[in-house]
Amino acid sequence: MTGHSWQQYINKPLLLYVVGMLILAAAGTWVMTLGAFSWPSIEAVLLGGGALLLVWQCGVRFPYLGLISMERLVQFHLLLTLPLSEVVIIHILPSLLMPFINKSYRMNSYHVATIRGLNNLAMNTLMMLVAAWILQWGVDLPLTALTWDHAWSIALAAVLMQAVNISMIFCYFKLDRKKIKGLFTSAYLFADLMFVPVGVMSALLFHLGDTALFALFIFFTAVLLLAYRSLNQSDQNKEQISINQATDHQISALNLEHLCQAISNRCDQLFNAQAVYLLAVDEDSHHVLVADNRTEIRDLTERLDGLLTTDRIAATVDQIDDNTLHHMQAAFIDSDGTFARLLLMRDQALPFNEADLDMLRLIVRQFRTDLSYAMTYQKLNEYKINLEAKVAMRTKQLEQANKEKSELVERLKKISQTDALTGLKNRRYFDALMNHFLGTQPATLSLAVIDIDHFKQVNDQQGHDQGDAVLQAIAKIMNQWAPSGGILARYGGEEFVVVLTASSSQEAEQSLEKLRALVESHAWDWSNQTHSITISIGLSHHPATPIERLFEAADAGLYQAKANGRNQLVVQT
Repeated sequence: MTGHSWQQYINKPLLLYVVGMLILAAAGTWVMTLGAFSWPSIEAVLLGGGALLLVWQCGVRFPYLGLISMERLVQFHLLLTLPLSEVVIIHILPSLLMPFINKSYRMNSYHVATIRGLNNLAMNTLMMLVAAWILQWGVDLPLTALTWDHAWSIALAAVLMQAVNISMIFCYFKLDRKKIKGLFTSAYLFADLMFVPVGVMSALLFHLGDTALFALFIFFTAVLLLAYRSLNQSDQNKEQISINQATDHQISALNLEHLCQAISNRCDQLFNAQAVYLLAVDEDSHHVLVADNRTEIRDLTERLDGLLTTDRIAATVDQIDDNTLHHMQAAFIDSDGTFARLLLMRDQALPFNEADLDMLRLIVRQFRTDLSYAMTYQKLNEYKINLEAKVAMRTKQLEQANKEKSELVERLKKISQTDALTGLKNRRYFDALMNHFLGTQPATLSLAVIDIDHFKQVNDQQGHDQGDAVLQAIAKIMNQWAPSGGILARYGGEEFVVVLTASSSQEAEQSLEKLRALVESHAWDWSNQTHSITISIGLSHHPATPIERLFEAADAGLYQAKANGRNQLVVQT
């Protein structure tokens, strides 16, 4: 977001805490490196910093909060190999960069990324100082041999490092108003320690001077890192599978009660709210899906009508019975409009800030598709139950019941073939259509693949809500433009496909050129700024190109249109 002050993103106690820790870290570094300061080599900075970024990026993440990684391996290798001043310098750049690389870690906000980067720098520096203070008394540095005395000193250094790590994380999230009781499990507290012996072994092997042996060690370490990465990716894929695979949902993913509880738990953990409400919206009315009220306002549920707005996302404050109620809310929106609203409230002098709104946007995007399908599934299931009861009680209405059941099947079929955001056909429908054409072999057929130019810039600069609005607007333009017999589908992301069965090759090219011009001339206006959106189109024709290669040819045409400068149509055979 633009035009907002730092105070709207970072609360003052948190900012003062981070600045204080930075000052403490700087003072500690100055004291401990006084008279023994040296600069690391470029190779050490690149290899050490790169290794830290790699293990952090491949760690096992706790959503929006923290992660477990192999950082102790790299850190102890550096502590046991290099002077303290060089170890601290090597940590500076990766500590600052990590939040900017990971979107969920920065909570979709570069302001938050900055404060988290500074906190990481202070935390890693203090950890290195504490460990170095212990090691300089009990270990001959650099480490070339290991004794029991060395092992006890290294173990004590590792425990104190972990204590500093956990204490600073606790203070940070406490000041940032996050619930952390579910985060500090035994696994989170002690998992990093298992990599300390590996870091010690790495330092010893490095000083042995046996290049082949050290290379073999690095290879097996990389295999371990990939296993960590695989575990992390598995968890992320489970969360994203319903978004990335159109309408494929298992029955367990359609359990509305469990899904609503998951949303409530996530909000309670991240925002420490005294009340969480999730409301299903049906035209101008709503009903409560989740009602968790721990405020002093006992009749809060009856007062929701006065708190609801029509904004996609907003944070406001109200005065109710001498209670100051801070609340923020967000809309869940699909192609039919707003279908649910999420309200979070605090009855204390603790307002929600812009960082909270950015995090709420991430939560809405994560759960939007699943919630839409779960609510639709519940409506259909409730209707089915009621229908079966009617049939059992009044057999004379069987004919009417069968008719209504057929309508339900058709509706569910339509949902399974429709993209939830744009209302166009989805990739499943398109794949089935092309398989059909393989069997029927129509006389003429034109296939266009369309991509929105520089769409990533829209998401990065204007936000994902605006990106969704652009996708919906493009779909609306295509629906208004579509010629007779034209079939429109969203293939995925910002990519669309158009199938024309009733047009000649020349007519198809002229028609698609008209679509390109319509998008280019459309008035795109947001945030009091005017931006242009254009599309690139790849087109192929049958019978000039076999049907089984139509998409490949059209996609090649799209690639050529992009290479030629975008905002153009390229016909490929």
